[in-house]
Amino acid sequence: MSLLRKYIRELLSEDLASRQEFVKDIQANPRYQERTVSQGDKEAASKMFQSGRELKKAFHKHADKAFMDSLITIHWAQDDSDIINLLKASSKDELSTNAYLPNELATGEYGNYGLQVKGHISLLANNMDDVVTGMQYAYRSQIDTHRTKSSGMNKGVGKSYYPPEYGHEDWAPIVLSKEDWNPSGAAVGVYGNEALVDNWKPVAFVVAGDRSVPIRFVTYAEDRGLEIIKTDRGEG
Repeated sequence: MSLLRKYIRELLSEDLASRQEFVKDIQANPRYQERTVSQGDKEAASKMFQSGRELKKAFHKHADKAFMDSLITIHWAQDDSDIINLLKASSKDELSTNAYLPNELATGEYGNYGLQVKGHISLLANNMDDVVTGMQYAYRSQIDTHRTKSSGMNKGVGKSYYPPEYGHEDWAPIVLSKEDWNPSGAAVGVYGNEALVDNWKPVAFVVAGDRSVPIRFVTYAEDRGLEIIKTDRGEG
């Protein structure tokens, strides 16, 4: 066996061991439950918050921080005005983003205008459908507004699996390291993964390659010292 193949096998073995430890933690946690919840009322929101909180605890313990810090995270929208409004939002509110490896920037499933942010990745999934975190506006009518003002609005998880499902050798719904990295939609340049980002700050406006840069982006970029980035692909 070549040294390279041996090294790859060792990395995969270490990654699987890390995911198995992740599984053990949530399996031993009496507050973790396997369930699918549709966002809709306070009871559903409470269940989503609980699932999200327990998954994030295990993720924080086992995720490769250096890899998470290396990722580029972008929140996408169909309308550039939604991106401008995001600049007025609280950076304490947990934000749904698509995550990219450096130099592999592409579009996202939710639009052609984006805001690149930098912050703490509290959860990362290869496919957003494996976590189903829901929409921010729906949470605001379902949680204590005093709590959101003081500590920000965390997002929950609407889908949580039977713990051993997170430990498969050939499928990693939760990404703990680069070895787990297999983002949905990457092959066609329209990413469908999801990274929740907390305590974020804006870095750059991002525009899909087949769209023109909105004048408002230019104005705000100059005022706030932000970059403007164009993606190479614009299938979104």
